Amino acid sequence: MRLRALAACATFATRTSALKAPTAAAALRDAVARLRDAAVPEPEASAEWLLAHALGGTDRGVAARAVAAREPLSEAQRSTFDAHIERRRNREPVQYIVGAWGFHDVEVLVEAPLLVPRPETEELVDLVAAWWGSDGPARFADAGCGTGCLGLALLNALPAGSSCVAVDVSPKAVAVSTANAARLGLDGAYAVSETPAAALEGAFDFIVSNPPYIPSADLVDLDAEVGEWEDPGALDGGAGGPPGA
Repeated sequence: MRLRALAACATFATRTSALKAPTAAAALRDAVARLRDAAVPEPEASAEWLLAHALGGTDRGVAARAVAAREPLSEAQRSTFDAHIERRRNREPVQYIVGAWGFHDVEVLVEAPLLVPRPETEELVDLVAAWWGSDGPARFADAGCGTGCLGLALLNALPAGSSCVAVDVSPKAVAVSTANAARLGLDGAYAVSETPAAALEGAFDFIVSNPPYIPSADLVDLDAEVGEWEDPGALDGGAGGPPGA
């Protein structure tokens, strides 16, 4: 009789705990309100990405499915999500918080203060790949590689046998782009070094770059996600911005 009573108490405690556990939907609503209160732009998108990551996913659909299914969050998931939201309230980019981001057809590691991969740069990958076509492998350079997203996405899109020589003055850029090449299985075709773009040597079919492009006077007006977190040396294009801007 006593064993049955203990079992019944344990079952009741488990059910009570489950009932008290916040659902994904409730946690998401609370997170959106906290982000909105901190004037974070696009609070819904940020919260969904961060919830998906806390749940172990890599796309926003994971969060949407958890919300639709009224899934409860475990204590560990809630703790991770709360920590993510607090970082986002400080205007840290989502990409830095989750640590990796999709770019074109690859996913790359992203660490502060390296520039977050831009959607506009994905267009450059498409333009270059279409221009080069299928006319054999290309040997090209990436000047100021950052995370390596541009050169690595091009290697993924260009004909087999293509190779990239990448340079950057940032030791972190060299380390992160090297790691990204390895995780994508492209390290045999990707050589990166801590070298100024002006010292780049060799014969290449073409050179790609996402250089500092913002006029110095405009840096003070940047969103906090950019101005307070990304490397100013990778943003500051000088008095008039880069040539041709």
